[in-house]
Amino acid sequence: MPKEEEKKLAPIEDGGLASTLEKKVGITANLLFDKRKNMLDTIGTRPYKGLPVKEEELLSRFSQIWRDPQALTEILKQNAIFKKDGRVLISKALLKKMKEMTQKLRKGGM
Repeated sequence: MPKEEEKKLAPIEDGGLASTLEKKVGITANLLFDKRKNMLDTIGTRPYKGLPVKEEELLSRFSQIWRDPQALTEILKQNAIFKKDGRVLISKALLKKMKEMTQKLRKGGM
């Protein structure tokens, strides 16, 4: 094939494997950014550089989430891993913290 004809040919866009993977990466990235934004809106900003958050502030946030069944369901859905066999896995650390906060709410009556 002469070099003149090579320059005239447009790149082939047949939707091959590379373009499919690029689309999947783009979609996944957008989903992750949306999920992170929703979590930040629900929970609030996280402290940076290891700065502690006051226990009263955490308890106040959790109290608001705890009183709203839809918000609590959304938090659980966002942090759940659904297995093919129907099992739902949730982080033990999340459950432990939720249990601690619930006990504090019951004692404090917030």
